[in-house]
Amino acid sequence: MIPGFARLLAAALTLGASDPAGASTAASVSAPEVREFGEWRAACDNGGRCFAWTGSDAGAWLMVRRDAGPGGRPEVLAGFGPAFDETSPDDIALLIDGREQRLESSGERGAARMPAADTLSALVSIAASRGMSLSVMDEGPALPTRGATAALVWIDEQQGRLGSTTALVRRGDRGPSTVPAAPALPAVSPARPVDQGPLARAADPMNGDEATTIRLPEALEALATVKACRAETADNGYLQKAVLAARLGDDVQLWGVPCFSGAYNAGYDLYLTDGQGRSPRLAVFPDSQGRPPESDNFGGEGLVNPAYDARTNTISHFPRARGIGDCGTRQTWAWTGAAFALVEEKIMGDCWGINSDLWPTRWRTR
Repeated sequence: MIPGFARLLAAALTLGASDPAGASTAASVSAPEVREFGEWRAACDNGGRCFAWTGSDAGAWLMVRRDAGPGGRPEVLAGFGPAFDETSPDDIALLIDGREQRLESSGERGAARMPAADTLSALVSIAASRGMSLSVMDEGPALPTRGATAALVWIDEQQGRLGSTTALVRRGDRGPSTVPAAPALPAVSPARPVDQGPLARAADPMNGDEATTIRLPEALEALATVKACRAETADNGYLQKAVLAARLGDDVQLWGVPCFSGAYNAGYDLYLTDGQGRSPRLAVFPDSQGRPPESDNFGGEGLVNPAYDARTNTISHFPRARGIGDCGTRQTWAWTGAAFALVEEKIMGDCWGINSDLWPTRWRTR
């Protein structure tokens, strides 16, 4: 089963605050982290892409994101929780000290975008604002302003922009050429996808209309750990049948055994076998440095709400902190032909209605 799940979810929702005096002026971020500045958060990933965001429990939120390097342009996104999916950006206004800022469609689900021509001047207004709100049809909750300046300055420090013409808030005379280039992303090459055959219907067992009829191989059913999982879920007929299965290669199969379920999370143990379902062994999901999982690491001995993507030969997991999935953690591993490698990690510790596709990245690859 998944002994580290409670720690996994707790870690996914922990915001790592530390002394801002130690911020680096280089674009490279050696240890991706989430920082707290008043009621704003800020984070940068291993590729120097940075985010600052705030929000309210009512579901309104605002996010600034920017790629590293001289050409990285800031974007300002805003949304109003799950209800925003059915709301036109034309009906939403961002009010900064009572002044209305126009928003437009972003092309991303659940978010409107500030026009690029307005962004730099609006960021100065946001940093200095005393009151800000996101309104839908003339109504809407306030957005926090305390900490906005510190969060935006921190991003400029991380990307080496302070005192340059490209800085978000504290601009100077330094030209864009003085801004450090974005760090190179590590390369991960997934193995060639193969035809899934009958296993295709078991790639995402928790999101189908009916539980899959795929049966676990006998060699897996005989394992003591699998028997323990089966006993744990004996009173849940649906979960017993919700087996995950995938062909990773011509002679490698991946099997997911459901071990527990909660209101909106299901935990799985993952195993590799040969092409005939024999010689089972635990699948390992390492961290960003390739280290094997430990009890406090994400992945651990299993995954939560796992789903396999046959087009990219990747598997992801998504432990939700609440049912609508606006907070928690999302990680994706690629099968390289010999092992799994982490290709993306996103974490959101604030349940403010932000779509998981928009969450800040902590780790990316190319």
